[in-house]
Amino acid sequence: MKDRRTVRAATDQSEHGLRHVAATNTIAAGTDVKLAHLMLGHTDATDTLRKYSSP
Repeated sequence: MKDRRTVRAATDQSEHGLRHVAATNTIAAGTDVKLAHLMLGHTDATDTLRKYSSP
């Protein structure tokens, strides 16, 4: 049986990865950045664009 900390760390990484994919796809699909930044809980839409928009 795995240590609970190991299982939790793996789960956190997966959740973060899913969040990143969802945010990237949301913005790529043309969703308004203000809506995306509110959905993600960011304080500034600029941060959302910097993290999740394609170069």
